[in-house]
Amino acid sequence: MPGEDNAALVAKFLDELWNQQNLASIDQLTIEDYVVHIPQGDLLGREALKIVAKDYIERFSQLIRDFVLLIRKKSEPLASIR
Repeated sequence: MPGEDNAALVAKFLDELWNQQNLASIDQLTIEDYVVHIPQGDLLGREALKIVAKDYIERFSQLIRDFVLLIRKKSEPLASIR
């Protein structure tokens, strides 16, 4: 099922970036015009995500995140952190 492939890719990206703290995964696993919707406003593009991720990792480097993936309409994965 295509949604499962998408979910696996999202799970890999979230683990690589947030748990492994691998900023290079942003370039490897996202497209140039990647958009992240967060409460503070949208992050537009890889560079914006890199800035926020670097700051977050520096402040909270000891946290391990547990991601819950849900499959939405059109096989689009949605991630939630618990």
